[in-house]
Amino acid sequence: MRKLKFLISIGVLSLSSATAVAQQRSGDGERMLENLDSNGDNSVSFEEFQQREPRAFNRMDSNDDGVLSLQEFKNGRPGPSMRDRGRRGNSADSGDDGRPRREPSEEQRALMEEMRELRASEQFEEINTDGDDVVSHTEYLEMIFLNMDRDGDGILSKGELSPRRQGRPGGPEGRQPRERRGQGDGAPGN
Repeated sequence: MRKLKFLISIGVLSLSSATAVAQQRSGDGERMLENLDSNGDNSVSFEEFQQREPRAFNRMDSNDDGVLSLQEFKNGRPGPSMRDRGRRGNSADSGDDGRPRREPSEEQRALMEEMRELRASEQFEEINTDGDDVVSHTEYLEMIFLNMDRDGDGILSKGELSPRRQGRPGGPEGRQPRERRGQGDGAPGN
C-alpha cells in the first residue's frame, strides 16, 4: 500500500511539474504576442514581425552597412565551441550519461568545420532570395518568420511564438526544408 501511495505521489508531482513548464512556455508566447501584435488580433503578421528591433542582425553586421555578407553570416552563427573542451571541471567533459567524452581528432575537427561552413553557405543562399550576394534585414527576418510559422499560414499564433522544446527541430527525423512562399511581394505566406 505504501508503494502505491508513493508511486501516485511521484506521478502527481511529475504531472504538476510538466504543467508548470507548459504554463511557463505558454506565458512566454503570450508575452511575445503582446509585444509583437500591434493591431490586437491575437496573431502576428509578417508586417508586424518586421517592426521588431534588429539586435541579433546588428550584432552580426560587423561593418554596420545594413546587410550581411557571407563571412558576417558565418561568423555570427552559433557553432560548436571546441576551445573549452578537454579542461578539467568543465561540464563539456562528460556526456549525458556521465561518462567522459572522447576528444575529436584534428581530422574530425577539420571535417566538422568543413560541414559547418558548407551548411552556413547553403543557409545563406536560401536566405538571399534576391541573389545579390548579401542578406538584407528583411530577408533575415523572413527566414526567422518562416521557421517560426510552423503551420505555414503566414501568421504567427501564440503557440508558434512559444519557445520550442529542446531537441532536434521537427522531431526525430529533423525539420524538412520548406518552400519559400510569397516571393513575389516579399512577404511570407501571401
